[in-house]
Amino acid sequence: MATAVVSVTGDKALERKLKRLFGPELLRVVKSASNKAMTPVRATARKLVAKKSKTTMRAIVKKQVTYKNEGNVLTMVGVRRVTSKTVGKKQAASNLEHLLEVGHLLVKGGKLGEGGRIIRFVRPKPFLAPAYRRNKNRIQTIYAREMEKGVHREARKGGFKA
Repeated sequence: MATAVVSVTGDKALERKLKRLFGPELLRVVKSASNKAMTPVRATARKLVAKKSKTTMRAIVKKQVTYKNEGNVLTMVGVRRVTSKTVGKKQAASNLEHLLEVGHLLVKGGKLGEGGRIIRFVRPKPFLAPAYRRNKNRIQTIYAREMEKGVHREARKGGFKA
């Protein structure tokens, strides 16, 4: 898991206010920072998969979930579950793209336990994991920079309880 260290220096009043940072102000800053930090991962994943499938490329999205009770924000990059709207040609649904990422068994003649037999193993063609690995340092620097900007923005707005 990536970690980032953010140091903020300033006068004592600001430091006291920052120590009391909680609730909607903190969530607003963290959500904005994590959303911006994951943008390069989505862009790289789209570039890596563009050669294989335009449908999959368009289906790669960022999703953010906020757990307000715990004060946690989760930002994910993945493939949205949609089907292609191609006329004339059939294309596989995007909810099968995890098979492209990790590989799978090719089975012919029904399900594996019900008369089907394994033809071969289809090798993985990953795009999400390499996109994350390529951008790991960028994620950390963008997150730290955006957290710092967000804290300063909230301080200017007076969103902290003194």
